[in-house]
Amino acid sequence: MNVFYDGIRVRKNSGQIAVFILLIMLIGLTIGLAVVSRTIQDLKQTAVTDQSGRAFSAAEAGLEKGLETLRTGSLSQQDLAGISGISQVNYSVTPTTGTSFASNGPVANGEVISVNLDGYTGGTIKIFWGKSGEADASLVLSFYTVDSSANYSVVKYAYNPPSCSLADCNSTSSTFNYFDSADSGDSVYKAGKSLTVPADTKLLRIRPIYNNTSIKVEAGSGSLPAQGYTVTSTAQTVGGVSRAVQVSSTSGSLPPFFDYVLYAKSGSLPN
Repeated sequence: MNVFYDGIRVRKNSGQIAVFILLIMLIGLTIGLAVVSRTIQDLKQTAVTDQSGRAFSAAEAGLEKGLETLRTGSLSQQDLAGISGISQVNYSVTPTTGTSFASNGPVANGEVISVNLDGYTGGTIKIFWGKSGEADASLVLSFYTVDSSANYSVVKYAYNPPSCSLADCNSTSSTFNYFDSADSGDSVYKAGKSLTVPADTKLLRIRPIYNNTSIKVEAGSGSLPAQGYTVTSTAQTVGGVSRAVQVSSTSGSLPPFFDYVLYAKSGSLPN
């Protein structure tokens, strides 16, 4: 639209200015909405992270409580209440059972692993050792028994692996150890031996000698008694965020010198 002032033509651009202002406002609104949206997302993420941390800490508290029940001997599943921001914490302690028990990697020469046989009714067990690539090692086995009259005894066996390359396995060597020879193992282990478990056996201790070796104990029938426990703990926040932690605990083993300790029944110690 043209407007004349004192004979001078002036073009009026009010419509274009309005459109320009509207465009600026639209861009500003878009940027504002994007910032608000991002802020909301950041707040939500912060809340989730905070709740996740709370849930994980609460789950760890349940885990500690579960480990405490192992020390006290009260095995159960319980709920922990009263933790701020947490709706529930549950933990459970379950025995680790199965038909076999294997060492976690090679057992060091002279060290000992213990196998719980208290209450085992399978009659026999089979012991495997020496994976492919491991040096030949012999085993010393000690079955600890306690009868109904509380009389303790130890039954010992010692075995060399088949086709043993050690000088101490050679009957013509001056250092021959006079151990019995074991049988062939399975597809994983080079040596194996099936044994009848002595009556009233509570514990089997296995010691490799000469070299480190991996060991597995397999039940003749049924399952072995619990060789440890698995503690599982889960926690949930009031916002619905859940976290879980789990740890496995073995029964442990007394140090190797235990096998050389002299002991006597209470009340019968010498003067």
